[in-house]
Amino acid sequence: MKLFLRIPLFRRNRCKIYVLLFVSLGMFRCESADHRKYIDIVDFATTHDIVGKPMTLETEILSPHEMLWLDDTTVAIAEEAASLEYSVNIVSVNNEAVRLVQQIGRKGQGPDDVAGVVGNMQKDTCDLLPGIWLTDMSSMKFFPYSADVRKWKGRSSKTKKLSSKIIPCTNSFIINNSESVGISMSIDNQIFRLSFDSDTLVGYDFYPLSPNPYDHLSSKTIFPAGIAIKPDKSKFVLSYNFFKSIGIIDINNLSESLFLRFNDTPFPKFNGNNIDIEAFEQLPLQYVGIYTTDKYIYALYAGKTVEELIHRTGGMSIHIFKWDGTAHSSLHVNGIINSFCVDEKNGFIYGIDPTGEDNSVFYRFTIPENIL
Repeated sequence: MKLFLRIPLFRRNRCKIYVLLFVSLGMFRCESADHRKYIDIVDFATTHDIVGKPMTLETEILSPHEMLWLDDTTVAIAEEAASLEYSVNIVSVNNEAVRLVQQIGRKGQGPDDVAGVVGNMQKDTCDLLPGIWLTDMSSMKFFPYSADVRKWKGRSSKTKKLSSKIIPCTNSFIINNSESVGISMSIDNQIFRLSFDSDTLVGYDFYPLSPNPYDHLSSKTIFPAGIAIKPDKSKFVLSYNFFKSIGIIDINNLSESLFLRFNDTPFPKFNGNNIDIEAFEQLPLQYVGIYTTDKYIYALYAGKTVEELIHRTGGMSIHIFKWDGTAHSSLHVNGIINSFCVDEKNGFIYGIDPTGEDNSVFYRFTIPENIL
């Protein structure tokens, strides 16, 4: 049996740690972990404080799971709540308000409908149509977008089934016409590369330390926590709940992969083979969200315990890295957000604070000009 630790963050005034047990299936090939290269991060080139402008939400966002910037004025917001009729809200953002434009991913309409977004949304094309890929617990579904009428089709036009070897899947991205890469709860090393055509699976060990000093914690299945892919699909990024570390993985050349690490947040030592859940609750969370563009990696840094986040102690930071591993800038955010996306063209970061008393709060942050 393997232990998988999942931390759903700041869900409507509640935050719990779930411990789930899964049987390791062992039906995949594992790549060697000897490819690690490290960059030690001392400090960022620049630091800035950014203040979010709260914007009126003209629709209710109950449990934001992920945000995706689509174009100049449009953002997709995936919901976690299992009871909602639709999985994704498409909203239009202007200077003052956030207006609901459309909903996609209706539930309960048949085997190909979205059961609830559990992983990533991805802008992409499928058979030359622009649209959005969504990942649920069994497959990846494509919702095409019509530029002529500025509208997404309500039903998925294409589905790629995930392998039973990696279900349940928490994050996944299409990397080409026949493969995906992502994180699964059910395979021993968590990171997979899946061929849809042959159903073959390659597992990777992308633990940020070598050798792994925490084997008694089954830490290969505890880490990593998040994944995001570079838009050109040449690399993907891993973030970790309890390690202040970022992995930059070259999809086709593992020897060029990098791990960025900081020395200011050591992981505490545990004695023996006992898993002390209360001790985990006292650990400061590190990177709890990640977003990528062609230029930069944006990582949402907490540096706080779950209890501190619930009580809204201080703010958070967005750390910006270049794809070569350079620590570019740190933006201190005045508040708590758990989902965000980046509009580099217009110089904005959009974020959602889901812990408001009546509704989630939507913020727009202006990125300092010298950063972009």
